[in-house]
Amino acid sequence: MKLIKDILDSNEESLKQAASILNKSSNIIISGVGDKYYAAQITQFLTDAFYNKNVRVIHSRIIINYTPEWLDENTTCIFYSESGTTTEVVNAIKLVHDKKCKVLLFTDRSKQVEGVDMQIIVQGGIQSIISNANTMFIYAMMEIGLEVTPLLTIQTIDLPWDILNLAKNINLSKWSRDTAKKVKDLGINRFYFLGDGPRYPAAYIGAKLNKFESITMRSEGFEQIIPYDPKSAVVLLKPRESQVSEQALYEYNNLKTYSRNAVIEIDPFRYMEPRGIGKKLDILLVPLYIVVLENLMNELSKESAGTDSIP
Repeated sequence: MKLIKDILDSNEESLKQAASILNKSSNIIISGVGDKYYAAQITQFLTDAFYNKNVRVIHSRIIINYTPEWLDENTTCIFYSESGTTTEVVNAIKLVHDKKCKVLLFTDRSKQVEGVDMQIIVQGGIQSIISNANTMFIYAMMEIGLEVTPLLTIQTIDLPWDILNLAKNINLSKWSRDTAKKVKDLGINRFYFLGDGPRYPAAYIGAKLNKFESITMRSEGFEQIIPYDPKSAVVLLKPRESQVSEQALYEYNNLKTYSRNAVIEIDPFRYMEPRGIGKKLDILLVPLYIVVLENLMNELSKESAGTDSIP
């Protein structure tokens, strides 16, 4: 399996060209659909950390139906699309191209897409890293990786292995089975995914992975949860220090006092300690949350189907 450093190195020339375009832009839009929208959210957190740029995340469908008036030649639009042929993405690219925006496209297909100023065909076999969701995370890292490549590669060189080791962790597997059984015994079929800051995109993916009824929330929307709903559970993505924000902690504790909701805590650091990643780059740890969520959702599906394996 390729390390992130190898992936960055094999795409160095493309990233230099992309950086040149981005450096000349006053506004940056990051867009995508499905799992790619998650990558856009991750990239926004990363660009906020490393760049003084006006960066917006806008869903491709929103660009098509509610085109921002301020789109012009000083705007660069970045799209994620594995195939490059998704209808919404193609239509959005055409629209922003007509507005004279610069267009960058991250894809793993070589077919040229009309209206794109630069098409970055990702090299390095990144599909092998656990799941498509984490693949899109690597796309996001690559995009902002050029100017901070030494920092990112030093601090993330072990991350793919941490992901793999966590996925195979016996204690995590046992926790997932026990939690899934508890959920089934309680008759829960609705889930509220709560994630603050960098954990919100991971909560978004958790809601997509979940085959039951679910909703994704930031802490500021947490108070909207129905206080008394015995068929629901709150899935809380805990920060590395096992402390949520003051607002989220208040709502979280308040919920436990007047509701029968089950609370499921997603805490990958209960099972492993990531190496070489400081607190300021906690965003890089998002894939670890997704591994825990994938384990849990897989076990929930097994319990729901009454089987030990998923066909």
